[in-house]
Amino acid sequence: MIRSVFTHPTREIHVSCHHKTWSNHVSTQSRHQSESTDRPFKVLDALKEIKVLDGSTEIKNKWLMKKDVERSRRISILERANTEDLASVWQMEEDIAKSMRFRGDLILKSVLLTTYIRCNSRKDVERKFAEIKSEVKPSPRLWQHMIRYDLDADNLASAKSRLSEMILLNVEPDGYTWDLFISYYERNRQMPEAFDLLSTASQGLYQPPRSSWMKLLWALGKSGHVTAQLKALTNIKAMGIKLDLKEWHILLDSIGNKSRRTDEMMVLYQEMIQTIKPDDTTWSTILTALGNNREMESMMKMFDSIKGEVTKPSCWNTVLNALGKNGYVDEMLSVMRDMKNSPVHPDGITWSTILYELARAKRTDEMFRLFQEIAPSIKTSHPYNVVLQSLGQMGKLDVMIQLFQEMERLKLPCSTSYGILIQNLANANDRDEMESRIREVTGTQLMTESLKKIIDKARIVIQGKQ
Repeated sequence: MIRSVFTHPTREIHVSCHHKTWSNHVSTQSRHQSESTDRPFKVLDALKEIKVLDGSTEIKNKWLMKKDVERSRRISILERANTEDLASVWQMEEDIAKSMRFRGDLILKSVLLTTYIRCNSRKDVERKFAEIKSEVKPSPRLWQHMIRYDLDADNLASAKSRLSEMILLNVEPDGYTWDLFISYYERNRQMPEAFDLLSTASQGLYQPPRSSWMKLLWALGKSGHVTAQLKALTNIKAMGIKLDLKEWHILLDSIGNKSRRTDEMMVLYQEMIQTIKPDDTTWSTILTALGNNREMESMMKMFDSIKGEVTKPSCWNTVLNALGKNGYVDEMLSVMRDMKNSPVHPDGITWSTILYELARAKRTDEMFRLFQEIAPSIKTSHPYNVVLQSLGQMGKLDVMIQLFQEMERLKLPCSTSYGILIQNLANANDRDEMESRIREVTGTQLMTESLKKIIDKARIVIQGKQ
């Protein structure tokens, strides 16, 4: 139990609360405040569950409530203003200037500045920014509005100048400030410059926070700047920042799958396992990258080394997919047999992958035999959909309809199943059956936007055949 003192204009109010409750309220409000620079920090939200004691009577701090309501009313007027309603802005500005309560209110001044940015010329905005800086305690929020204003106008030099001004005035740039620059460089495909900015800043008084380095790391990966990305990772490690498992996955994926730099990916993987235990997602990410890069030997060597630790079908499915799509169908079937004998059981994706690759390799007899073997244990629509599509492509419409009816009996059809059936019925010019199936699915949850598009195209096909 802690005891705090809030200063009222006329008296002190002693607040008694549990430390955990108070911490939760304050941390929640602080987080909301940092997420949106224009959202007012409502003190009452943090206090409303806390009992304020005045002798033996529990009271609410009406002064705080009144101030918050009046501030919110002024903010609402400013936020609704536009270039055709400047009179209300000027009136509210005069009202704030005359108010002892709000004259130095950072939140109101911040909203006023964004209103000027939205409604006025650059000259007026600069004048108002200079005024507000002299009236309130320096805060990163004010400079962030102006930096965003500059960057939206593609005025990078002015934005950098404001950043330098912040540092000279001992106003520490927070994560959102750095993120504004990273987003700008990302939009303009100048990510190495973003890396240079943060690297230079890290040598100064105010270092960019962990979140900004992580944002930079992912942005470099998305843009394909692997060299700069690896340098950023080196800087992050030098600062003592450790990546968690999810962050390692994103890094491995960006280097291995997006940039196809599998050698660097494997080096990072070896580094990763020295500090954190990998899981199925880790291995699936690496196996996918190796498979996409057609490094079958390396992929199988990796898989053989970890398949005893695998607990989910995802790694097996990744290998099966890579082997099948690269033409190694016999090897795929061999892995399938190993999987059936392993503790990890095949799932719907496993079977649909194998069936699809057999159909694509024109080994339809094997596909049908396998499907008949596994059908009693199938509980998802995916494998059925593969066979439906194959039957349609082979022109076996009667068999396809019988299989769909079996799916209906098992309550397996999904929107994809209906799409395959309707599309093939249209190709076969079976208008009556097609419209019957459309009526059947209309008004149900299966009628998705993609299914509607398939239906529209199917009707066009039918009309073209009349």
